[in-house]
Amino acid sequence: MKNKTLKNIFEFLKKTEDKTIPFIWKFYTKQPLTEDDLYIDGDLELGGPIESLPDGLKIHGDLDMRWTSIEAIPPLPKGLKIYGDLYLEESSLAKFSDDELRDMVKPGFIEGVIFR
Repeated sequence: MKNKTLKNIFEFLKKTEDKTIPFIWKFYTKQPLTEDDLYIDGDLELGGPIESLPDGLKIHGDLDMRWTSIEAIPPLPKGLKIYGDLYLEESSLAKFSDDELRDMVKPGFIEGVIFR
């Protein structure tokens, strides 16, 4: 489905049913993110040509970045909060140790297991 068609669908749902535009759509299409958008109540799976994550992202679940292009700081933002596990298989970030990854996000944290 084309981006314009999806955009029209999300705008229609926002008008008619007061649905919010999903974080993932805003993120991939580089739309401005609100504070509410940055709180993910559940798991987040990212892939493709993503080179960075937004500052202030809080994931109350797992973060799956297995097939992203993110390589290091600053693309892994300081203050990132992951309450679940972090999946990095096939990611450039898999080369870093658990301690290095946890240091990258300070003052944020990764509560769960880091999978490579």
